[in-house]
Amino acid sequence: MSIGKNREYRQGVQLHPEFAIELRADDREILERVLITIGCGKIYDCSYDRYGWYPHLKYKITGAKDMEEYLFPFLDRYPLQGKKAKVYKLFRTIVRMYRRKEHLTNSGLTKIVKLRNIIRSLGKKHRSMETARVRENRSPSGVGR
Repeated sequence: MSIGKNREYRQGVQLHPEFAIELRADDREILERVLITIGCGKIYDCSYDRYGWYPHLKYKITGAKDMEEYLFPFLDRYPLQGKKAKVYKLFRTIVRMYRRKEHLTNSGLTKIVKLRNIIRSLGKKHRSMETARVRENRSPSGVGR
């Protein structure tokens, strides 16, 4: 869930629920199977040649309604393991709160931000590790080498 400032909204912020899986371009078949199995979403080409990135693809679901109707039933039936299981439960809670429009209240928005921050803390150990992960996707002739 991304949260951005936007003065046009009642709380001054805009929420964007998004589920994504990003893989190398040569793993396209995996993302196509995910798309067919879940029954919704899109696959995007993320080959940023101008930055020297290796070709990769992203499978995304951006509609909260699609998440509730397609993604959540699938992930509830076939649960994720380890840390991702906890992340999924928090994410599902946030999306359901969003669908119930709880983000339009101060208390609801505060709870969503706290849950999103917990998700972030589970995904990032150190800033230097994040930088290393990003750099590993660059081709040898890419920017920064």
